[in-house]
Amino acid sequence: MTNMQHTLARNVPAMGKLIDGLKHTFLGDPNRANGNCPAMLIKVQCGRCGEIISVRVDKASDLLAEYPDAEDDSEEAVQPDGYILHKEVVGRQCQNLVRFRLDFDSKRRITKQAIEGGELIEWHDTE
Repeated sequence: MTNMQHTLARNVPAMGKLIDGLKHTFLGDPNRANGNCPAMLIKVQCGRCGEIISVRVDKASDLLAEYPDAEDDSEEAVQPDGYILHKEVVGRQCQNLVRFRLDFDSKRRITKQAIEGGELIEWHDTE
């Protein structure tokens, strides 16, 4: 084995770790796609010009809590039943307003979506 082959063979595991780190940085951790990440990245496409607009959502401050209809002060009544996100965004290419609403369960996982003025392209949890 030449010195070059030996160096490449020794660095293959390090390259795998580097690639995994880059995936985590840009795509979020797939093992944490269960709603536990503190934020999410949402991409919508404008219905008029086709621009892709990225929106970062902080799950702690951007989501509105929904509480069950309970007339007592039990623990179930003070725990959120789910969450709602309302967003309105405008891209850089045109002035078309894209509105969307996402409904989340109590673990902050998307359960329902509605969008007007565009299309929801993708979303994933991120740091």
